[in-house]
Amino acid sequence: MHISDVIVPGSDGRLTVKLARTIKVESISLEHAPREVLLNKGVSAPKDFTVVGYPKGRVVRDDDPGDVLVSGGEYRLEGDVIQFFEVAEEYRQVDYGVIALVVDSNHGEGAYTCIYRLRVHGTPSP
Repeated sequence: MHISDVIVPGSDGRLTVKLARTIKVESISLEHAPREVLLNKGVSAPKDFTVVGYPKGRVVRDDDPGDVLVSGGEYRLEGDVIQFFEVAEEYRQVDYGVIALVVDSNHGEGAYTCIYRLRVHGTPSP
């Protein structure tokens, strides 16, 4: 499953995705365009983030923070355009139906944050 070309208003925000089917999540990947081809040199890329998941059948509510699958994630502008982040071992056997990318900051753009691609990697649930 992947989401492409999303713009989140501001330097922080949340993108919540209902997956097409439940999955045991092993890792998440984020992708941004190469700095060399961008006029703003990538300052709109997400920087600090967390990924949370909501198990199959669990209703997503504002007062429910979800399970923290990736804590303290950082997308590095100097790194590869596609960067992978491993899910905490304790959550790898849980069937997730909803994933949320919580962006705490970007690399300096105040008006918006660009997410070129978010991928969820794992094993589909039976």
